[in-house]
Amino acid sequence: DGRFRTLADAEHRAIGGISRGGVWALEIAFKHPELFAAVGGHSPALAVNRATDDYDPLVLAKSEPIDQLRIFLDAGDRDWTRTATQALSKILAERYIPHTYTIGKGDHDYPYWATQVEAYLRFYGAPWKAEKVVEQLLAAQSQ
Repeated sequence: DGRFRTLADAEHRAIGGISRGGVWALEIAFKHPELFAAVGGHSPALAVNRATDDYDPLVLAKSEPIDQLRIFLDAGDRDWTRTATQALSKILAERYIPHTYTIGKGDHDYPYWATQVEAYLRFYGAPWKAEKVVEQLLAAQSQ
């Protein structure tokens, strides 16, 4: 935030990742929900995650205060990550934590993720109205 022109608050910060990066994004956001407005786990490799309970998104989702996060989970219908991603979605649903969980056509590969990029960007950018962001950036610049 000190180096780039950012809006340095959780409302304007999101984190997401694909596969192993999806696990890490979920871990970081679930451990630090005060830092992010949204998190995306795209084909998160939860089934092969060897984290301790303190860092495992499937464990963290059961008790961490993540109810204010916007959460997006997805996997392809032939993706080996789908079962564990669905398990995470179930945990969130049992806690009545709103989230998006989608299953697209595809496998655990770049062709699948390429078809989902627009959905990912729409999810992350949904609350960020261009006019509001520009206005805030200009205000921050004049300080």
